[in-house]
Amino acid sequence: RGNAAQYFNLLWPVTMAFWWTLFRSAQSREHAPTRIGGNPHWVLLPCVLVQIACPIISGSRGGSVIALVVATGALLVLVIANWRASLAVRIGILVPLVAALGLVGYLGWNQYKAGMVNAFTDDLGDRLEIYQNARLMSVQHPLFGTGPGTFADVYSLYRADITDVSAAYAHNDWLQTKITFGWVGFAIVLLMLVHPFVRWWIPEGIPCRWDVITMFWLAMAGCLFHARYDFPFQILSTLHLFLLYCCICVCVARKA
Repeated sequence: RGNAAQYFNLLWPVTMAFWWTLFRSAQSREHAPTRIGGNPHWVLLPCVLVQIACPIISGSRGGSVIALVVATGALLVLVIANWRASLAVRIGILVPLVAALGLVGYLGWNQYKAGMVNAFTDDLGDRLEIYQNARLMSVQHPLFGTGPGTFADVYSLYRADITDVSAAYAHNDWLQTKITFGWVGFAIVLLMLVHPFVRWWIPEGIPCRWDVITMFWLAMAGCLFHARYDFPFQILSTLHLFLLYCCICVCVARKA
């Protein structure tokens, strides 16, 4: 459920960006139909709402929190982007989204509440013990790390007792990257992560509106934050989608 929540949280902001792009294109046409549902881009909107619902209904604590935070950020982007639009347009966009988010919260509240209550009684799923051992690994292999892909094998040497949990992942991709790559490799990874978030500000690229690229940034930032408490980048489907977003972000710019 955690992996699925991570994937959908990475997916739905960009789906919303596609919907917003098609919506603006339809509004800019000279004879745009005014009838509700007169354009096929409205089909994307319920798809976005279903995707937002998935992390919350899944019961994933981190996925639920990130979905709500990113959804708030996405709504703020739409409000700013429509600041000069007519009142009818703003209401027509925001009311269905807010109502749908309320419905999603209602449907997923029981799972979300149970997960948050258990967070204080289940030791975060044995994460605290894993974090303690993993930090010791980081201290003892500071510069070049233990080597990529070695975490699971090396971690078994740091368990206090043979009956303790044998972890394949640190449940913290930031910490696991620092352990396996060391400070040298970790610094290189950080530099690569900065690039997709700053490239848009540099001219010469495929022109992209600020509200669209912000949706990409919201999705990526949510995944990076979730990586502090889980292992989304150890899941190949999530890693592939994140890298695809990075490729898009380094190809677009404010001006052509």
